[in-house]
Amino acid sequence: MKTAAVIAEFNPFHNGHTALLRKAKDRTGADFIVVVMSGDFVQRGEPAVMEKFTRTRIALMNGADLVLELPHYYSLGGAEFFARGAVALLNRLGCIDTLVFGSEYGELAPLEKLAQMLTEESPAFQVHLQEYLKEGDDFPTARTKALTFCLPEEEKHLAALLKEPNNLLGVEYLRQMIKTKSRFHAVTTRRTAGVSSSVIRASLLAPHTRIRKAMLPETSAILISDYEANSGYRFADPDTLFPALTHLLMLEDARGVAGIADVGEEIANRLYKVLPEAPDLTTLTNLLHTKELTAARVRRALLHILLHIPQKQYDACVKKTAMYARVLGFRKNASAVMNHIKAAGKIPLITKLAQSTALLQDDAPALKLLSEDIRASRIYDRFYTTPAAYPLKSEYEKQVVILS
Repeated sequence: MKTAAVIAEFNPFHNGHTALLRKAKDRTGADFIVVVMSGDFVQRGEPAVMEKFTRTRIALMNGADLVLELPHYYSLGGAEFFARGAVALLNRLGCIDTLVFGSEYGELAPLEKLAQMLTEESPAFQVHLQEYLKEGDDFPTARTKALTFCLPEEEKHLAALLKEPNNLLGVEYLRQMIKTKSRFHAVTTRRTAGVSSSVIRASLLAPHTRIRKAMLPETSAILISDYEANSGYRFADPDTLFPALTHLLMLEDARGVAGIADVGEEIANRLYKVLPEAPDLTTLTNLLHTKELTAARVRRALLHILLHIPQKQYDACVKKTAMYARVLGFRKNASAVMNHIKAAGKIPLITKLAQSTALLQDDAPALKLLSEDIRASRIYDRFYTTPAAYPLKSEYEKQVVILS
């Protein structure tokens, strides 16, 4: 039995994702595809445009066999923490042979070289990194410059690969595989051109929703077209969160907010300075965004405030990495994979949330992390469900997606 893994957000699922899952099976000869997917909040610092069980169903209809949830402490982290949580989860499943990821470059060897250099951090790299940071460069720019300096002349162009988001994320996966001595290997495929999650999200959130059917597989287009009518959810507009965020900020001060994950004193002080000028979340993000602070970092910090994730609590959970694997959905033929995880894996597999207390009874940090995920989904539901038509369900009442 061969099993390949894909780490994803599917926010939302499009033709590029269909191609990735197909290539994952074709390139590896895998019998099964396991997907580790972000839940209701994603790495760019926003709520997922569609709730996690609908995204799970679409993935299962387009090539995935088993979908596991990446806890939001990792899914809401920067590339390094996102990769750390996902790779640690795959390590402990005990059944993964290959990690397949999409990248703009599409070739593995150069990405592996960058990952090795960033993991080793030679003395020359460290010295130049600090010099560039002191000169005022943000961390990504300083790191790219330091890498360029350390690479041989004929390979200096490779450092620029880190400017592309999927290349960067792929390098972080490879770094975590090196650090944790992962037993599976990696394969990368060139990212499909002509499709864009951000373009699709913008069209879904426009005043007159337009479904970009040319970018979507048929099953995804159908479920997206019927999403608000059949799911009980609205497409998640981040600006909807702004009133709740401002209310929380009015109950706190900069000192209190500085203790929230990804915030710190600098962002906290600037936040209270520019808050009166911001009529919505998008404007607030733009006011906080600087050369040193990427927009994604700002959005993550604001969501951490809304979800109330203290830095100390975040550090403790992230340090411990994977503590359980929660199943969001599976195809019935994937029972062989699930049985293998239960028998040979080093992590509890949660197929029913009601079982979680018994499965994690001796692991207080794991129970805490799961309770934080449940709370985050409850917050997502409060903002984006239509309870008048569909009674609000607790996380325990939601059904795992099972397809034949």
